[in-house]
Amino acid sequence: AGHVLAGRTGLPALALRDWFDSEEVAAARREVRALTLAECRAYSAEGLPLGRLVEPSVLGYFTRGTLKDDQVPYYRAVLASAVPFARAMRRFLKEQPSEMRLLMTSGIFWPERILWELAQRAGHMNTVLYERGFIRDTWVFARNQAPGYYDLTQHWAKYRDRPLTAAELAEIREYIASRESFSKDIVSYAGRWEQASSEFRDLTTRAGGRPIIAAFSNIIWDSAIIGRDLRFEGMFDWVRALVRYAATHPNQFVVLRGHPAEVALEGAETAETLQDYLRSLGTLLAENFVYVPPDSRINSYRLADLATVGVVYASTIGLEMVLRGRPVVVSGLTHYGALGFADEAGDSGTLTAALERACNQALTADEIERRRVLAERYASLFFFRQMVPIDWLDDRRMGAPRFSAANFAAGLRRLGSPTSQLLDFIEDGATGQFILEPSGL
Repeated sequence: AGHVLAGRTGLPALALRDWFDSEEVAAARREVRALTLAECRAYSAEGLPLGRLVEPSVLGYFTRGTLKDDQVPYYRAVLASAVPFARAMRRFLKEQPSEMRLLMTSGIFWPERILWELAQRAGHMNTVLYERGFIRDTWVFARNQAPGYYDLTQHWAKYRDRPLTAAELAEIREYIASRESFSKDIVSYAGRWEQASSEFRDLTTRAGGRPIIAAFSNIIWDSAIIGRDLRFEGMFDWVRALVRYAATHPNQFVVLRGHPAEVALEGAETAETLQDYLRSLGTLLAENFVYVPPDSRINSYRLADLATVGVVYASTIGLEMVLRGRPVVVSGLTHYGALGFADEAGDSGTLTAALERACNQALTADEIERRRVLAERYASLFFFRQMVPIDWLDDRRMGAPRFSAANFAAGLRRLGSPTSQLLDFIEDGATGQFILEPSGL
């Protein structure tokens, strides 16, 4: 894809193989061929913690949150590639001027992560990273931090107390409403749900009027949660805490919704599922704990509306539940958890206290509204200032990006256009997440 895009834009292109040493590849294979799983994780080469840097990619390849011994050969193979790759990148960086700017994808998966790490160590502190936004034809950019962590902390102080304009309110409310049909988003689960399924009716009957705790999981291998823990030892530890909570609070009703992406991502179905984990606990689940599998016809938004309180690990539906007037408890390190409209509970004790408080001491209408207004302002910033519309690049077909020179030129001609603002940021922006200034829209 990179070579195709370079050719169509007339940009010069370099080949990574020009910095590789074939003898180093063979030597690296010999060096890692007998490593155990623990040794793979702890593996370092020339001061670089390669085992840790490549692990998210290995987990993603196997669509798992944990690895077993039979996955070790692939882990070794990635390390055998990472060692000569890192040495090639060191050679590449030595030839670059000190004012070099790097622009590359994600920063989480192993080739870019290693290059980014080496660039920082070599004094090249000017890296812009990007990945797709939630909305179709939008992209997210950040300087010297992973864009997919959506860290808007440095911008929030400016926006939290600024009321949205009528146009901004209409924009964000229309988009949030569209999330139920996924009409504007890259990924859609709408065809898997029913507005009023028999499963949903059975669920409400079983709850029997008890306060409902609606919990929404991530997929276990999602880069949004790998290493993004507060004090839980990962998402499954959070699930175990919810199971224990239900067992000790029979007067409340806990519903855990499996993420539809566990089964919906064709070719990347999750190998280590939430259902498998629940079975591995070896205990009978309490009557007041219900697991809703990822292929259920239950509409997640109808479940959210039913909830007394929502609880998530790092899912964006937590933000949407605040917008729907629900108190929300966040248990992982997520982009909106500490911004004043959700409660953080990063371990079993604080989660128990937060859920008891939410079920037994309902928030006042004024507090619910205060949180909703803050969440609406944040959602506008998150979805429409951070996610940059780009109409000159279409890469929906894998490996075949289409570049529109006419649209690109038109963006350059408009003062303050998203294209102009973005190029200014790439050239000389501040460290942190890029957001569009409203005047440029």
